Amino acid sequence: MNLQYAIALIVSSVISATVAVIVWRRRTEAGAKSLVIIMLAAMVWSITYAIRWMVKDHAAQLFWLDVTYFGVVVAPTAFLVLAMDFTDRFHLLTDRIRVGLAIIPILTILILWTDPWHGLFYNGLRTGDAILNGGIWFWVFLIYTYLILLLASILIIQKIINERLFFQVQAALLLIGMVLPWAGNIISMLGFTPFPGLDLTPFLFTLSGSFFMVALFRFGLLDIKPMAQSQLMENLLDGVIILDKANRIIDYNPAAEKIFDLTLGVIGKTFPEATTQFSQLAALGSLPLEKSRIQLNTHSKLEFEVRTLPLLDYKKQLTGKLITVHDITEYEQAQKQIRQSEEQYRLLFDNAVESILVVQDRNIVFCNPVTCEITGYPMDEIINDSFVKLIYPDDIEIVLANYQKRVSGVELQGRYQFRLVRKDASLRWVETSGIRIEWQGEKATLHFLMDVTDRKKAEVALEFRSTHDILTGLYNRQYFEQEMDKLQNSRRQPISILVLDMNGLKEINDTQGHAAGDELLIVAAEVIRKAFRPDDIVARIGGDEFVVILPSTNKETALKIVDRVKQVIHEFNKLNPDRNQVSFSVGFSCNEATENLRDVLRQADQDMYKQKAKHYASL
Repeated sequence: MNLQYAIALIVSSVISATVAVIVWRRRTEAGAKSLVIIMLAAMVWSITYAIRWMVKDHAAQLFWLDVTYFGVVVAPTAFLVLAMDFTDRFHLLTDRIRVGLAIIPILTILILWTDPWHGLFYNGLRTGDAILNGGIWFWVFLIYTYLILLLASILIIQKIINERLFFQVQAALLLIGMVLPWAGNIISMLGFTPFPGLDLTPFLFTLSGSFFMVALFRFGLLDIKPMAQSQLMENLLDGVIILDKANRIIDYNPAAEKIFDLTLGVIGKTFPEATTQFSQLAALGSLPLEKSRIQLNTHSKLEFEVRTLPLLDYKKQLTGKLITVHDITEYEQAQKQIRQSEEQYRLLFDNAVESILVVQDRNIVFCNPVTCEITGYPMDEIINDSFVKLIYPDDIEIVLANYQKRVSGVELQGRYQFRLVRKDASLRWVETSGIRIEWQGEKATLHFLMDVTDRKKAEVALEFRSTHDILTGLYNRQYFEQEMDKLQNSRRQPISILVLDMNGLKEINDTQGHAAGDELLIVAAEVIRKAFRPDDIVARIGGDEFVVILPSTNKETALKIVDRVKQVIHEFNKLNPDRNQVSFSVGFSCNEATENLRDVLRQADQDMYKQKAKHYASL
């Protein structure tokens, strides 16, 4: 029986090693390194446990049981890191959290191997069988392990709930592969196994490896990841298809689904593969150009303008492509009808869905009813008045330049956007194109204006989310890192950096709940922002950690700013005694002594910890 156990464990270790090798080849993908560590830990656990069943000497059996813990302590934490990476929360793993996660595993190894001197791990309960009972530290590590795995499971379950079916299967396979070994561990701990004294955990890594293999090869785990979509993307009328850097389709919005009759089967396919399965996609060609036009033959012929935009990360590295499909059927039909006859012009003007107007000598001499809707002016206040009054001052120069080109007969390619001022002084973004025409025997220009305000708001909102912390509205860590790189060699020297760490946030989260903690973070962000200049860069880079870059600020000025921050916080707390008090430990440093801003940040961080120590020592 011992030999059979050993063979099964060796098979488990081989499967784990195989998965580790396969994943290592994709180590640049998110989550790959964590999965490699998990599989290597499983391999160590299985192979050392196999050796325990092969040796007959009791002392050797005890030794190899202890060695298994080099794999045991690593696997739970690696599962949590994998879950956070898989669910796009890897940025929350700050250096302090990583160190904290490593403390109990390291202590467990030390306490286990020094147990003969203190008995904290085995407490005299050690046997040659599986390690299923022990002293106080055995139970501390066991509880730590189950809590870590519970948190990892919750993260993946949330992923399953929120994603499309294809990605739900990915996450479900990962979850099953993660839970199986620990389910075996619980069964072994409770004594429900038909094999007394045998730990089923490493045996079940065989099944885990199988589930991971299916997830890797059938459902593109690590290769194919969804792109987070906001409600704005979901509600856009324009179709959006997202490709990864390998030109595989990884997501699309409902508008694209409707335009091209897409199903979930398209997810994970390269663009050429997808065009063979979904005939409507074939209209886009092998891969869309930067800008093109297509026709789709459904119950009616539809025309679309297609744009392909690169998706870049904060390092300006290509991560994929964004294909937008804008329905221009009505616009093209309008253009065609206008060229046919003047009478058709009139009919189209009255029924078009976009603003159409004729400009002669800078005055609007003719327009359709939609123009009144967009501008808010009645017809009699538009006709024979200058179109310049409708243009936002900052955009007048470019609009007039394009107008003069059209009057001169220069053909402008494509459409451009500008801000239109309505009668009530509100602004609308419009997209325009035009041609030169003859109006009553004189040169004039015919213009088409489409209200794109909602689309513009969506673009602005998406851009804001990429550079700002959603909770506080301050800049986020990505923007902060970019500004650090920009300012490294700028002329705005000297540069000072403040590091602010909120005091007491954990206690508020623990006693009043995370909603109260979030409210305090929002209030604190509003309070400290008032202490800084408009050009200062205030960012939230962690849960309770804020950083401020002060360009053109020497050490003396930085000290005054630190005092100002403390004064602003003091005044706020004084005016709001019934609210949770805002408290920060503030550290700072200046690059007068070093040119490297990373070193300045590190020094400011160290100074903050000194201030925090003083704060808690004074309580």
